[in-house]
Amino acid sequence: MILFNHKYQNIGYLCLIPAVLIFIAKYILNLDLEFLDVPVFAIQSIFFETKYFFWMQSNISEELFAISLIVGLTFIALSKEKEETYENNTLRLKAFSLAVIINSIYLIFGMVFFYGLSALNIVIINLFSFLFLYILIFKILIFRANRQKKSVNTVSDGLDN
Repeated sequence: MILFNHKYQNIGYLCLIPAVLIFIAKYILNLDLEFLDVPVFAIQSIFFETKYFFWMQSNISEELFAISLIVGLTFIALSKEKEETYENNTLRLKAFSLAVIINSIYLIFGMVFFYGLSALNIVIINLFSFLFLYILIFKILIFRANRQKKSVNTVSDGLDN
């Protein structure tokens, strides 16, 4: 399995800082973040009319949030652990499978019970939910495997005495 060096995991966590700060400022504290109103180049924009290849004024807080979250979660998900073992690949595959199943159930649930802009929110959350679920499940599996190894080592140390 091709993975980033472990250092990228730390970079991933650093990338999550702006995402968390923007989320708190914009969605919890309801701050305007006007300093992020900048001219941007748009390939396509559909609001009241459809436009192609033009410059427009936009608040880039959502884009910064999404990019920092995606980059951060990707680096965390695809970086080696400090102590990478062969068993980690099995745990990664198990975490991947469980994340696909849980995320699929989430999407199906969302399609059946949410409509309009709420349905769009389900799709937007889905951009991040798979990586988040994968990381969460993988870290839990690693924690359990390490705890199990420690308990086996403790028992075998006791038998040696």
